[in-house]
Amino acid sequence: MAPAKLLLLALAQQATTFQAVPPLKAPQRRQVQVEILPAGVVGLALGVSAAFGVRRTKKVLKRRKAKQEEELRQAVAEAKAEAKREADQRVEEARREAQAEALALQRAEIVQAQADAAAQRRQVVEEVQASYSEELSTIRKALQTATSEREANRIKAVEATEAATQLELDVRSLAERFESEVTTLEARVAEAEAERDKATEEAEKFERASEALQDEIFNLDVEFEQSSQAMNEQFQSDLERKLDQVKQAEKEKGAVAKRLAVDNTRRELTAEYEANMRQRSDEFEAARAKLEGDFRELAEASSEARSQLTYERSRADSLTSKLTATQQRAESSEQRSLRLEQLARAAEQRITAQRDLAQKARALAAEERDQWRGPASGAAGADAKRARELAALAEAAEKATAALPDVQAWRTDADVVERDGEFFVEDTFRKFDKDGDGVITPEEFASGLAELAESPATPAVEGEIFDELDAASSERDTTRRIADDGADAVKRTEAAAAQLEKRLEEAAALSERLAAAEDANGEAPSGASAPAVETGGEAVAPAAPHADELEDLFA
Repeated sequence: MAPAKLLLLALAQQATTFQAVPPLKAPQRRQVQVEILPAGVVGLALGVSAAFGVRRTKKVLKRRKAKQEEELRQAVAEAKAEAKREADQRVEEARREAQAEALALQRAEIVQAQADAAAQRRQVVEEVQASYSEELSTIRKALQTATSEREANRIKAVEATEAATQLELDVRSLAERFESEVTTLEARVAEAEAERDKATEEAEKFERASEALQDEIFNLDVEFEQSSQAMNEQFQSDLERKLDQVKQAEKEKGAVAKRLAVDNTRRELTAEYEANMRQRSDEFEAARAKLEGDFRELAEASSEARSQLTYERSRADSLTSKLTATQQRAESSEQRSLRLEQLARAAEQRITAQRDLAQKARALAAEERDQWRGPASGAAGADAKRARELAALAEAAEKATAALPDVQAWRTDADVVERDGEFFVEDTFRKFDKDGDGVITPEEFASGLAELAESPATPAVEGEIFDELDAASSERDTTRRIADDGADAVKRTEAAAAQLEKRLEEAAALSERLAAAEDANGEAPSGASAPAVETGGEAVAPAAPHADELEDLFA
């Protein structure tokens, strides 16, 4: 027990005469003087003891809670680490199992393909023919779609032409209005320049008048000084002359008359001189006041002329800036009109090229349809050629509504049209345009189709056919990986189109090689749905294959 609590307990016992331990023997009777403490002191002591106890309890509980939270965090972190390790192990095991299963499945497919090679050769031919039929129907649908889109594009082009015509009329009216405004502004600028020149001339005239007044004031000051000096000299000469006369009179009349005459003469000359000086000073002050008034009026007129000149200059500058802005707007309107004309020409070229492309596709489809309906020739080379033409025709039908390179050549980034996140312009059409003039001629289109229809080299032995089947299976996996990526729609579309074209060409070449191999082995396949193949002068047709066995080729 703490000393403070012991002290408080002792004080409480002494105050209440409470005995914690009962007496073992009778107490001796002694005189004991008990000092009883006040009740307030006892209550204060108990309150202090309770407060200390509560604080200590809170500290203990807080430390215990912090320790429990730390243990809980450590347990959670250990559990997370353990779960992560287990998840990593499971993922690694699943990956290994998937790799093993994929490897086993691939090996099983290779073994199965090698075991069923003889049956697959006949099945490949019929499957290829079935795919040709499907491609032909797809081409017909694509041609119908291209025709409808061509009509829609023609309607849009007509609407665009009407809009361009209306816009051209608006631009012309706006240009006429701009020209009238420019003419008005030029007239106002000319008036402002004339007023500015006039104000400049008035200011210069005021400057010259001010300089003339200053010269007159200076000349007046000089004249006043000269006249004052002349008057002083005249006064001195008159005074000397009078003195000479007085001296002469003094000699004649005596000393008294001399003094009186001198005094009278001095007073007369002084009065005359002062009167002349006052008159000259009044005249000078009047002339000076008149010149100063004229100078002030001239300064006020000059200041007003300068302010008017400043206003006219600012007005002329404002009109000049407005004229420049109007000319710039007129130039931008002309550029927009030229741009709309380019758009209209590009739309017309696009419609013409699409019409030619649709006609070429319809002609090729009609030729192919006639060949399919006619008697079976049995030529393997003809089948391969038709397969290549079908592949090229399918790609051409898909691109029948694509924008031509001449539209893309002058487009900016803001004018590029998108549909479902994919651009219209295709690299194949750019390759078709050999001369780079933006227009695909029939000769360029035919040469482009011929380049697309080029077949790969023929395998020398039968084993390479199975290698091509394995390559087709790997290409299917590549296509699926690209499709599962989902990051670039344009990349997926281009990859799928390229692989489809390659598979069609490989299927055609494979059909030709299988027919040649059967001819060399002397086999006579059965079946009536596929085109006939000549073997030793006899027309035979390959058997129909199963649909599932070409999954690796046409997946």
